[in-house]
Amino acid sequence: IIRENWEFIKIESTMKNYLNSIASEGYQLSFPDYSDTHVVLSYVDCVISPLSTILIEAAMHGKPIMCFLPMEDLDAKHFQTVHALPHFKEFQTQPEVVLAKNSLELVKKLNLLFIRKEDPNFSKKIIKMCKKFVSDFDNAYNNRIIELLENYK
Repeated sequence: IIRENWEFIKIESTMKNYLNSIASEGYQLSFPDYSDTHVVLSYVDCVISPLSTILIEAAMHGKPIMCFLPMEDLDAKHFQTVHALPHFKEFQTQPEVVLAKNSLELVKKLNLLFIRKEDPNFSKKIIKMCKKFVSDFDNAYNNRIIELLENYK
């Protein structure tokens, strides 16, 4: 990705070091600062990703999303293994989620993301869809854990 000479795509500044390290050292798991993620998701038009929490995070930001499952890629064993698990399958089959199972489908379905971006009601629809997968809480996670442990006594 980092080595491509993109005409219409700009690499977000906080991701350049990460992509450079993948190019030189190969893939490694990373945990980006969520404030950076929020900023990026606030500015993008849409998100294309393999099965990843970034899809639900983008959807929670009201962005059109495409779940790309490169099933033809023999090295994509992780996606081939987990894509059919019930929680992933339910997410993939939501009408608000564009699903592409190969590179050809990805290209064919790109326009659908841009149509959804222009739909003034789509953002509300996809945020509503997220409520099936993510619960809202009044208290922060660390406070809920403490409360749970205190009530466990």
